[in-house]
Amino acid sequence: MSAKGKAFDNWLIVAVAIVLIAAMGATAWGYSQLAERQERLTEHFLENSEQAVHARTDGQFTQLKEDLLAEAGAIADVDTLDLRTTITRWRSRLRSNQVITAVRLADELGNEIALKRTPTGLVQMATNTGSNEGPPIGLFLADSSAI
Repeated sequence: MSAKGKAFDNWLIVAVAIVLIAAMGATAWGYSQLAERQERLTEHFLENSEQAVHARTDGQFTQLKEDLLAEAGAIADVDTLDLRTTITRWRSRLRSNQVITAVRLADELGNEIALKRTPTGLVQMATNTGSNEGPPIGLFLADSSAI
């Protein structure tokens, strides 16, 4: 082998050794940064999750607010504690939204009417003038198919 070939082989070995040392250095540096990178990724994931929860919650409360405003408008139009009128409206509300388990309406005098969902049907409750004489009177509605 010529001197020129030996020199090339020596430089090739040196070049490969430099590349291997650089690769080991890059691997060591990457491994040392792994914990910090994992922490940044975790923070990013938690921020995204928090934003998603906020968006979902805001959407739910916006819908609830719109429903309450619609219900308040309907009650203001009727402006009565008449049991038949309000129960007719509330049955449809209970039927259309399974999350709602009870609806109550009261006036400034302490009179209150309520419709509550139970496993066997609807319970209608009426309180007159704050029910000073005792607990509210609960009446079971026979129409349990209303739910």
